[in-house]
Amino acid sequence: MDRMIRNIDPKAYRRLKSRAALEGRPIGSVVTDAIRLYLGEFELPKRRKGRKKGLADLPVFDFGPGSEHLSEHLDDFLYGGRS
Repeated sequence: MDRMIRNIDPKAYRRLKSRAALEGRPIGSVVTDAIRLYLGEFELPKRRKGRKKGLADLPVFDFGPGSEHLSEHLDDFLYGGRS
């Protein structure tokens, strides 16, 4: 069923859209889960049983030339340099 919902916070919608994409789910499915949760009718879908997904489960992304040492630069920034 198609429905239009007005006055959704744009930032929240972008975050929802990103999370749904990472999970490989359509936004309608995620919104349906949220509605059921709000109504107290939510059942955990099969995808959530078992091991919870983490960063290692994200697909590899190539940032292109010049990004070969990106993780080292991020470590330096986050942790204040190498020891």
